[in-house]
Amino acid sequence: MTLVPGSALPQSNSARLLRRLAADPLAAAALGMLLVLAVGALFAPVLAPYDPLRIEMSRVMQTPSPAHWFGTDGQGRDIFSRVLFGLRLTALMGFCAIAIGGALGTAAGMLAA
Repeated sequence: MTLVPGSALPQSNSARLLRRLAADPLAAAALGMLLVLAVGALFAPVLAPYDPLRIEMSRVMQTPSPAHWFGTDGQGRDIFSRVLFGLRLTALMGFCAIAIGGALGTAAGMLAA
């Protein structure tokens, strides 16, 4: 905790982070997009309007519409549902890569020291 200039009250790290985000609109927009993607990945089974694996040959290659926000693919599957479920796998792979890299980097740093 640090002191706020001109005040005797301590300021938490989260308050400083929020103040810095408010000063940089691009960083705030990036954080907002990350939050939207995280919520989409976490709640994909609830948010997905269709089963991402269900094949419906009567709906092949439809353009985006209110029924299918991103359209359908060559097998009639809803692309929006597939993107939501794909977010889950992509986030898992990213977290695994960070964990493995962090573990290997920590081990290498400890050996170097």
